[in-house]
Amino acid sequence: MARSQDKNYACCIPEESTGLFDLVTGLPLHPLINHVVVVMVPLAVVTMVLVIIVPRLRRTFVPVGLVFCFLSAVSAFIAEKSGEALQSRVGSPGEHAELGEFTTWIDSHPGGARDILNVCGVDGTDAFNSEHARDRKALVTAEEYVLGALGDPLN
Repeated sequence: MARSQDKNYACCIPEESTGLFDLVTGLPLHPLINHVVVVMVPLAVVTMVLVIIVPRLRRTFVPVGLVFCFLSAVSAFIAEKSGEALQSRVGSPGEHAELGEFTTWIDSHPGGARDILNVCGVDGTDAFNSEHARDRKALVTAEEYVLGALGDPLN
């Protein structure tokens, strides 16, 4: 785990890649490769439509169109696999009810900072529930650090 030098541990995220489709220079591959798909698919379509409509462009643009088609297919495959890797890293968005920010509370955790750091950057719901499902005080404390539902703007 990477951890900021200050005591609030603001940037504790897993830094190890879990496979070929997971991280590129520490960044998730999925959002990066989605941009390639978004650019390549329309380019392939436009190029091939132009080749069909304007015969004099065929000699020059058929190879270009085929390259765009190939890159579209490969990048779409990588986007799918990297999406699965991202889901295994952070959990499925549909499974998250709420997001919490516990970095300011790490040093106060009765079980020690390590328990919180072990779930930094990933969905900690199962870990929390396995320890605190019946602990009313822990549930009330956790509510204080909830930021809101996933996808909602932070106010």
